[in-house]
Amino acid sequence: MTIKLLSTCTLIVFISGCSTIQHDERTADNLLAQGKHDAAYKHYRYLAEFGLPKVQNKLAKIYLEKGDEPQALAWLAKSAKSGDISAQLKRARVLAYSENETIRDINQATSIILNLIEQNYEPASNELIKLYLRLDNIAVPKQYIQEIKLKADQGNAIACELLAELFIKNKYTEIDQQQAKNYAYCALKEKSNAFFSLATLYNTYPEIGSFEQFFTSLKKYSDEKSTKAAIKIARHISNGQFIHWNHGHSEQLLLWAAQSELSAYYQLAKLYIVKPTIGKTLDEITHILQQGKQAGSIECYGLEAEMSLFGIMTIQDPWHAEQLLLNISEPSPYVDFLLGTLYSRGFMGEPDYPKGIAYLNQSAKGGYKRADKELAKIYSKGFGFKLDFKKAIKHQILSNADEQTLVDWQQRFGISDKVMSQAQSLAQVERLQRMAVAVGTEKDNQL
Repeated sequence: MTIKLLSTCTLIVFISGCSTIQHDERTADNLLAQGKHDAAYKHYRYLAEFGLPKVQNKLAKIYLEKGDEPQALAWLAKSAKSGDISAQLKRARVLAYSENETIRDINQATSIILNLIEQNYEPASNELIKLYLRLDNIAVPKQYIQEIKLKADQGNAIACELLAELFIKNKYTEIDQQQAKNYAYCALKEKSNAFFSLATLYNTYPEIGSFEQFFTSLKKYSDEKSTKAAIKIARHISNGQFIHWNHGHSEQLLLWAAQSELSAYYQLAKLYIVKPTIGKTLDEITHILQQGKQAGSIECYGLEAEMSLFGIMTIQDPWHAEQLLLNISEPSPYVDFLLGTLYSRGFMGEPDYPKGIAYLNQSAKGGYKRADKELAKIYSKGFGFKLDFKKAIKHQILSNADEQTLVDWQQRFGISDKVMSQAQSLAQVERLQRMAVAVGTEKDNQL
């Protein structure tokens, strides 16, 4: 009798416990969807201690969104140990693509992925190819290419895109440009972001097709990914990276994209400004900006102010620029950069460094790289205050300056290796903080 009663009670407690765990997990999911990260974290953190792999995986995701990769890796390892095979692949991705050199470990990431392939975990093969695509001067093992090719020949869109990318990067030469083109088109059936690969093929091998043929294919898709691809391709053409296509082609892409994507107006106006050979007048550029403003493009308001601030194709009028910028009610890193530059450079008289730097810092934290470059210049010159090379180098790093630029700065200003190392550490901390803010902002905007 006692044994039966004990068994019954144990069963009730077990069922009740499971019910509570399920309820708390759903509550956490709802809190996360509402952008209440801290509250969701408390639920996930409590439940993760019970060894629930799914919850541990979700907790790792929160840590990644906060920019805390060490904690994310720790919880992904626990989730994987508890039986969640997808956590192993996520862990490999963090190790492979981390910007933190103390965390990034390509060899360990490769080892994890190869182990998953041995376990017949299908997504692992694709991930291995993606990893090899990022690594220069490293050949992709033929056996994995053959596996991807088999999937591509069966119509798998992801495999088709990977195979086309392998050809573009000269990592697979057993197909010709026409076959690569066919694989790129295969990828478009499900992945409209494969347009960039297709554009690269058309431009690299003009004999397989013209811009007009590519553009005709692009216009069949009118989704967000295809319009963003059009803008990206237009930028590459303008920067001279697609040598067989010209600025007129950029214009066509942007005019098409502007029908559904606000940022295209800004890109189009900027194209007309930096490429005067297109032959657009100030009135025509102003008309494009006006269209963008009417559609709600903050960038178009900003570009109008920037033209006035620097006297681009018009009379320089910083007072008018300030008025335009202060009238923009929505937050914008671009607008903050222009205000910061206006005040810190003293366009209207004496420089106001505290005010200018405050705006520039706000812009930089929003991810605007021009602001970091401006801050690096200010701190390296000591405008208005003591020189601070540590901050100057930090902002150079955050502006995505290349290695040679950093070396040049170190030599020009006689900066010690110790200061360079400290600046790199500061930049890494700042980058993680910005990532956390960006993720939080993105979540808030989705509410």
